[in-house]
Amino acid sequence: MFGCVRQPEVHKITELLAKYCYLPVVLHDRAEGNIIEAAAAGAAAAIPLVANIIVTVIAFIAILYFINATLTWFGQRVGIEELTFQVT
Repeated sequence: MFGCVRQPEVHKITELLAKYCYLPVVLHDRAEGNIIEAAAAGAAAAIPLVANIIVTVIAFIAILYFINATLTWFGQRVGIEELTFQVT
């Protein structure tokens, strides 16, 4: 009983991982022949990711402006002229 505490049965854990946690490793053949082509392919793959981040930031800023305009409009209706998100 105490032998397992000092030396766990690693082979049983390895067998369980091999049995239930099979994750195949697939290496794709790359068409790039040199480092310049690999860098160009990496840059081309990064363009959609960067564009997605920029669009997300623009959408977030637009939502903040909308909430700020809504608060200002609501503040004018209830008599609070300076109701806004903006910190001055």
